[in-house]
Amino acid sequence: MRARARLRAVRKVALAAAAAGVLSATVGVGTAGAATSSTLLYSTDGGASWSSSATVAPGGTVLVRQWYDNDGSAAETGASLSTTIPDGFTLNGGSTQVCSNPSTTNPTSPNSSELECAASNEGSVWSGSDLQVSPTAGLFGQSNGLTSGILEMGKKRYINLHECTYNSVATPLEFFIHNADAGNAAFRAGTNASNSADGAVSCGSGIAGTWNNQAVGSSVQAIDLLDATRGHGYVEYALTAPPGPTPEACAANPSAGSEAFAQDGSLTSTPSGAKASSGTITVDWTLLSEPPCPEDPIPLVDPMVAGAGLVAVAGAGFVLYRRRDTAVA
Repeated sequence: MRARARLRAVRKVALAAAAAGVLSATVGVGTAGAATSSTLLYSTDGGASWSSSATVAPGGTVLVRQWYDNDGSAAETGASLSTTIPDGFTLNGGSTQVCSNPSTTNPTSPNSSELECAASNEGSVWSGSDLQVSPTAGLFGQSNGLTSGILEMGKKRYINLHECTYNSVATPLEFFIHNADAGNAAFRAGTNASNSADGAVSCGSGIAGTWNNQAVGSSVQAIDLLDATRGHGYVEYALTAPPGPTPEACAANPSAGSEAFAQDGSLTSTPSGAKASSGTITVDWTLLSEPPCPEDPIPLVDPMVAGAGLVAVAGAGFVLYRRRDTAVA
């Protein structure tokens, strides 16, 4: 009984050590290998397709996603996504949300199989047309009004913890292995970090006739780390395009059929620094039912002013005539 109690204690220590070892390899510590990136994309078809440039009708809706990624080996601190809405565009209230989306590898073709979103507190993350929000605001139990936070790295989703049991042929003793790097390959377990969950346990064969692998007592558990170690996602919001060109735009180019609006974004964090992104939204003025920049109409003249002017002109002509007539005489 005492031997089994000691083995149970050893088993708990081994389990903790194995989990800690894989976690440290998965999550990472320090700042080595940190690498972040940011991408600005638009959709005018409700999210069916995404591009860094989009064309929208006047008064139409544009979805904006500013992606962030940390594919390094360490977490980033003081992480913040920022941008400014192009002039003339307005934010659709209640549309801002921050999403963790680790399954997406190409933001222009998002994969929603792993997706967790939280609505943002727009009163905290927006100041007029300026946005500043933490890439994990509202996620993992954090406030949805955070403007900066920690950006975890995201290497693997699962810890597949394999437990392999071996029993002695000569004695009633048994032991448990979780370590994938055991010195003797006959007693190794298949513990690993992966983006997929293991469904079957993997164990060393043991030593025939001495220590046998006990298949009944061996098992695998896939520990999901989605909410703890993923560093890929985006902030999304919807904009309404301007209904028409401004008088200044018409004055500068009255025959323009469209107008391009540039937007810049940034992901700032420590130690990676600022990573810029940019995009362009084009508003197609030709979709308006009337010309976007109508020609100036003939100015109306006050009839009283016009009458006085005509009298003045006629009077001047009369005086001129009389003077000329006198001079001739």
